[in-house]
Amino acid sequence: MGVIKSTTQWARSLKGQMAISFLLVTLVSIFISELVIFGGILFSLTGENSLTQRVQRTATAYAQQLPAYFDETGQFATGFFSNTLEPDLNPGQITFNASGIVISYIDGISSAGEKVAVGLVLSPDFQILDSSYPSQYPIGGDLRQVLPESATLLADVQRDISNVAQFEMSGTTFLQTAVPIFSNTNNARLGYVHVHAPNLPAGANLLWGTALPLLIGAMLLMLLILPIGLLFGLFATRGPINRLAALTATTQRFAQGDFSQRIPIKRQDELGKLEKQFNEMAERIVESIARETELIAQKGAADERERISMELHDSLSQDVFSLNMLAGGLQEALPDEHPIQTQIRLLQNTIDHMIREMRALIIAMRPSLLEDHSFTDAIHSYINHYHRLNVNISAHVEEGLQLDPIKENALFRIAQESISNAVRHAEANKILLSLRSVGSNIILTIKDDGKGFSVEKAHPGFGLETMNGRVKALKGLVQIDSSPQMGTIVKVTIPHDRNC
Repeated sequence: MGVIKSTTQWARSLKGQMAISFLLVTLVSIFISELVIFGGILFSLTGENSLTQRVQRTATAYAQQLPAYFDETGQFATGFFSNTLEPDLNPGQITFNASGIVISYIDGISSAGEKVAVGLVLSPDFQILDSSYPSQYPIGGDLRQVLPESATLLADVQRDISNVAQFEMSGTTFLQTAVPIFSNTNNARLGYVHVHAPNLPAGANLLWGTALPLLIGAMLLMLLILPIGLLFGLFATRGPINRLAALTATTQRFAQGDFSQRIPIKRQDELGKLEKQFNEMAERIVESIARETELIAQKGAADERERISMELHDSLSQDVFSLNMLAGGLQEALPDEHPIQTQIRLLQNTIDHMIREMRALIIAMRPSLLEDHSFTDAIHSYINHYHRLNVNISAHVEEGLQLDPIKENALFRIAQESISNAVRHAEANKILLSLRSVGSNIILTIKDDGKGFSVEKAHPGFGLETMNGRVKALKGLVQIDSSPQMGTIVKVTIPHDRNC
């Protein structure tokens, strides 16, 4: 059971899945090769390479050679087959050659009996002039008597009808054909060539006789290649698997609080980009945590907490988003069944956990006025402080407006900064604030009746820089319209449907 369990665990691992995938590729490659070989054999047994066509071509080839064995009077000199053919090499078998089939010269009685390919030279009246199997088809005999099954075929060829016919002999099916022999000088008909050969039923015996050795060789080759494919799979995937395992383990340790974790970048590939993004993100997180610790130790004030919260969002959101997008792009670039998908999903789950942790940290550092109140309640509570200074501030917030905590916090801080500037620097007595949704945007407008200023000549202070930074982080836009003695209008537009 222990061996089975460990084998199952290995097969489910990324290393096992990659090795198995290489093994399957090897098997498929061998299988396709075998199909190609088998298909070639099938092709060789059909069409022009079928046994029927080969018998016809063999008889025609002999008919083209034999005129040289006839003299001017039409007399035939025997010995064509005995002088040109090899002795019986494969009794009872059919052997192919370039022109058709191999006909052996049989001197005596063949061990295969009648189940051999035979070639005969016939006179115009079908007397046997020469024979590749004299003991079975003796010279001088009438083929129609020696082989009665040839009578119809010979009658057809005498009428210039050439075909291949079948006949049964001793329980075996034969293919036979006859081709005329014409003189090279006067085109006179000198006789006929008769060829017959045992036919294999539906070509099956010939097929397996030819294909089986090749298939056995292919199976032996497969048994030899399979271990090579397995070893190659293990070797080829070792590097990427180890790098993914290291990236996953480092990410998990980092998420658990070990911020010293870094990954060495070995190659500038997709995994290298993931490693680089992780290292950059880790550096930024460590820097942000260090600044947070220092500021909390020095002041611990709400404004400093908020600034750290914004810095965390501004510094890390893009890196985390890039890392998440890069992992998602790698996941989409690979097939769904690719074994690396498991490690990528684990990496994305870890990144999602880090995003949730980061957002939880930012939400935990929201301004105190927003901790227990809605935006509307918080802004009214804030402007009530200015009523005591005889500053008339009215706020109109669209009912039912839903804001995520990051946008809510940024807009609240911008409103605070704008109202503070209007009261402290512009000496405004009346301020109007509105927050509404227009299309796919959220628009915050703060208008005052203060002394205003020249936008072109103004030098932005820390407040305006912070405001611009907050809006930029939300992919938004800040517009300031002001002129001396004409008041100031601050208009902030941010996307409403963006996930920050």
